[in-house]
Amino acid sequence: MKRKFYEISNTGQDQLFGQETKRRKIESQRVGDFIVDAKNSVNFRLSSDINQLEDQSITSQFFSPKFLHTIFGEKERISGYEGLSVDITFSKKRLLPFLQISYENKAPAFANVDNIEELFQKQFGRIYDKPEQFIERLNEEDNIPPWGERISDFTGEKEVNKCFINKIGLENELFHEQNFYLQSILPFFIDGASVIEPSPFWKYFLVYEHGSHNLLAYATVFEAHHNAEKFRAKISQVFVLPPYQRQGLGQKLYQTMYDHYVKDQPKCFEVIVEDSSDEFQRLQDQINSESYLKLNKQLVSTLSGLPISNVINNADQLKIFTLTKQQVEQFARDLKVPQATVLRLHDLAVYSFLGNNTNVLTAYRINIKKRYYVRCAKSYMELFKNVGNQLFDSKGGLNEPYVYNEQLEEDPFCRNEDEEERKDQKAIEGERVLTQEAVKIELKNIYNTLIEGYDQLKSKVNALVTQNLLHQKLA
Repeated sequence: MKRKFYEISNTGQDQLFGQETKRRKIESQRVGDFIVDAKNSVNFRLSSDINQLEDQSITSQFFSPKFLHTIFGEKERISGYEGLSVDITFSKKRLLPFLQISYENKAPAFANVDNIEELFQKQFGRIYDKPEQFIERLNEEDNIPPWGERISDFTGEKEVNKCFINKIGLENELFHEQNFYLQSILPFFIDGASVIEPSPFWKYFLVYEHGSHNLLAYATVFEAHHNAEKFRAKISQVFVLPPYQRQGLGQKLYQTMYDHYVKDQPKCFEVIVEDSSDEFQRLQDQINSESYLKLNKQLVSTLSGLPISNVINNADQLKIFTLTKQQVEQFARDLKVPQATVLRLHDLAVYSFLGNNTNVLTAYRINIKKRYYVRCAKSYMELFKNVGNQLFDSKGGLNEPYVYNEQLEEDPFCRNEDEEERKDQKAIEGERVLTQEAVKIELKNIYNTLIEGYDQLKSKVNALVTQNLLHQKLA
């Protein structure tokens, strides 16, 4: 089953708030008579401080869930209350949930009143609502060591100090309860997140803080075995808890997982990420670019030797950066990534040395779109009339005149047909035109999305080569 993947990255410390902001949220939550907005009513926080559980005067760092429709429906509204505050405190080591509900007014019993505790109970399986029960579990946490086997140590950024990463598999039945709580929080931050079921092929990578052993982040990887001697590592979920975001943990976690499978797991032949978010894709590109440039010494040498201002200023120069099929296959094997990833990393490296020459930028754009055009052509075969086996060559590419080029950018599927056939096929032609436009828009969006990501990494990748940063990292 395909699973949603994201690194939660658009909350972070700038979205943490205290009691005053919480009060303002309550003041603005009203939608109608005894109907309130769920996002302005529900607040999360991490704490293992027993004193914080009931003393609201103590400063807390709350954060809001992004999604609540799985609990309160599509409109994310709660019925039956006014001045509602729903606080869920998660323990810092195991994410056990403690629920506190308060309100100014409650609708009469005969009215539609949501059973908030029951709704959250369904999500978490068990949720604590009595302080003494939760305190008992907090005391137990103090005696429970971090899960898994240590594979890495590192120093964090900003407020996060020394950390370590452990790995554990779901073949360990003692970890199943912890897995349940780790999965239960994800739908509040990942739209459409699906829960993973216990299987020995699922592995967790857990980021802990030294000393406190507080859980900071975690990721899941499915080791998809082709046979007993060969498997593909599929990174499925990466979640950095909101109070610890924007501190480099996602980057350290991905780097550790990638290095683990590339260097320490000889049976692993490929590492992929499922449904990566745009921001996490950029994180991957940054880390993987370093690995690719270290491997492709010829590319680094050629880029370093560009004669004028370290930029590609002639469209013909792009030809020297073309990879052969054999090179792509070899780099993919060495890096343990898909061939499409190698091409993406190569494109990013070349783009990092493009200047403002219009002819160069046009040639680069056409080369990129050619590749994605082949995919579109295979998806929309009905657009090509009466060409049969003439469309694709023996290597799966497009034959002339069906290849993508600068002229076809305006009308990529325009082909001459007999006038009589057009008259007889008006309905079909109308549908073809609509599909042509859809493909053109799709190609444009694909390219613009790629370039948007490349622009954010261009200077960093360029610096790896021009400022000898790559050699420093190699040393």
